[in-house]
Amino acid sequence: RMAGPDPDLGPGLGPDPDLGPDPAETIVDAVAVRGCGTVGCEVDFTGEGAAHAAVRAGNVQVVAALCRARAGVAVPGPRGITPLHMAAAAGQLDCVRLLVGAGAPLEAREKEGGLTPLHVAVQSRQLEVVEALIAEGADRTSRDNRGLTPLHTAAQLGPAGAPLLRALLASTQSAVAPPLLPAAVNAADNSQRVTPLHLAAATATVAGPAGPTAGGVEPSIIDNGSGTDESGRKGGACSAAEAAATEAIQVLLGAGADTRATDSSGNTPLHVAAARGNVAAVRALLEALRAAADADADADGGSNHLLITTTASLANSSGFTPRQLAHAAGHHAVLQLLPK
Repeated sequence: RMAGPDPDLGPGLGPDPDLGPDPAETIVDAVAVRGCGTVGCEVDFTGEGAAHAAVRAGNVQVVAALCRARAGVAVPGPRGITPLHMAAAAGQLDCVRLLVGAGAPLEAREKEGGLTPLHVAVQSRQLEVVEALIAEGADRTSRDNRGLTPLHTAAQLGPAGAPLLRALLASTQSAVAPPLLPAAVNAADNSQRVTPLHLAAATATVAGPAGPTAGGVEPSIIDNGSGTDESGRKGGACSAAEAAATEAIQVLLGAGADTRATDSSGNTPLHVAAARGNVAAVRALLEALRAAADADADADGGSNHLLITTTASLANSSGFTPRQLAHAAGHHAVLQLLPK
């Protein structure tokens, strides 16, 4: 048997105590001790360095040795992808902690999309890595080349994004990770000016094929493989599945997301949900509007009905209200929910 990681523990998860340390780790340490400070900084024919290779192999011991030597841990590959990007995408929590501890830049951006390691971790649904990066001070408001923050990225994941949104929005005890301000929660992207709540409203579905849209709601905003809420279309009451589907919306609303925010086409999140036929999302947004209207009515001593009706009847830039969009697309269950 060769010395190295114990196969019973998985690749790179720990050395076999009977065989001694990984020889690659020993070599890295030995070269570093002799003062060769560039160990690990060389690149192979792909343009990647030793740290990239160690992370790709999941070899925590070699990553640790390279980090001790401060050897190439911050060197990007030809596409701007750093070892930290790779570790974040793969959910290699130990490697992430080692690389950050050795000075790997938290805000490094890959070239194609301008994604930071935090964007990548969210995109790959690596919750523990997201939490670790935030604790180390990763910027939760950083924007990629399209102006999307990690919150946008999580919101696009639909129900699966709720735990990630919760982690991104959580107040922390760390001085390097202060609570997010409402402005960050309502940040709009560069082109269509969509907020995370717009994206969550588009993806808060239970099941079924994609439904038609109409009236100036950009398909690229809302068509990402999510389906129409069939249980809602049949008029079913709010179920556990529906609650799960709208969890991302609830998390964003709890953090101060603006239900009246409009995109570049004048669509509110309710327009998007209605055009998509997302009954669960429409119901959640109407409940949020009702709660806000109740608060306003209590403060003013008036009625909340007019406030709800006015907000739910706003027309987008094409002159369509949420109800008209739902009608044009044949989403009858949505029509039953929206005020006339």
